[in-house]
Amino acid sequence: GFSGTQLSMGKMRLSWGVNDGRSTIDVINATYMPDPMANGRTVYKWPAWMARVEQSTALGNLEGVILPFGKDRQEAEYGSPWEPEQVHELRTLERNGIISLNEHVNPRRPEWGVRYVKYMTGFDFGAAYYSGFTDQPVIRRTSSASFLMEPVRSRVVNVNGAVSLGNSTLRAEAAYTGDSPVYDNAGSVYYTDLKQFIAGWDRNFDNDIYANVQLFLDHYDNFHDDYGLTLSLSQKYFHDALNIGVNAMYGYRNEHSVETFAEYIVNDSLTINLRGYWIGGGSDSSVYHSYERNDYVEIGFKYYL
Repeated sequence: GFSGTQLSMGKMRLSWGVNDGRSTIDVINATYMPDPMANGRTVYKWPAWMARVEQSTALGNLEGVILPFGKDRQEAEYGSPWEPEQVHELRTLERNGIISLNEHVNPRRPEWGVRYVKYMTGFDFGAAYYSGFTDQPVIRRTSSASFLMEPVRSRVVNVNGAVSLGNSTLRAEAAYTGDSPVYDNAGSVYYTDLKQFIAGWDRNFDNDIYANVQLFLDHYDNFHDDYGLTLSLSQKYFHDALNIGVNAMYGYRNEHSVETFAEYIVNDSLTINLRGYWIGGGSDSSVYHSYERNDYVEIGFKYYL
């Protein structure tokens, strides 16, 4: 009676939404904070233990996921170039015995979500809901000389749709996140509702060239908006074994990042990755300003047994 049901259990990465540019519902896996700016694509996020069930029906595909222990967050260490400035200052005060700082970054509480997707000829649409914790811990003062750093539970509702026009696809999505934490210019935190809107276009050209452009708007109640665009461009060579591309983002206040990458599949077991990342801009309190001197190049290997 459950034809078309698939059940998966284990430690895995799971992407909801598109993998290029921005996605408002790609929140299942935690951002890897020792390298937070390299998480635009789910493949670089941190895996978590979860159970996933998918059910195909005539009305569409239903999917549910539960993380019994929540996301497995990995925070940047003291002195790391990826450590936020406010966190580094508090950790320094603690090391000097001036304050008490308790870092409770993994509450070990369940997180869960559901998604519905309907695919039709030349058109698809979907909706999703996820109840989980924020990737970036929130810093709260618990007494005059005591601070607590921990994530807060946040709930995301997403609706999305796409229309195919020949080799091109037009996409749009909107999302609402309740009690999203934000930092003001003084580094203080408060909670506000977040409404996100994304409109995108992608196309597969001849010679295995792929392009993706997105316009995004993040509207915070009682806080300034964030808006800008993303660009992804890549091309495959040698019968799809080599993929070379660039991902870029530009936001207001000159926030910008550029990632160049090359991925080469040597064989069924071995893949080699080469990436370069450049970051800059932003206000004094923004994450881009904190990380603007953290440009880097890396090489990685994936081996499947």
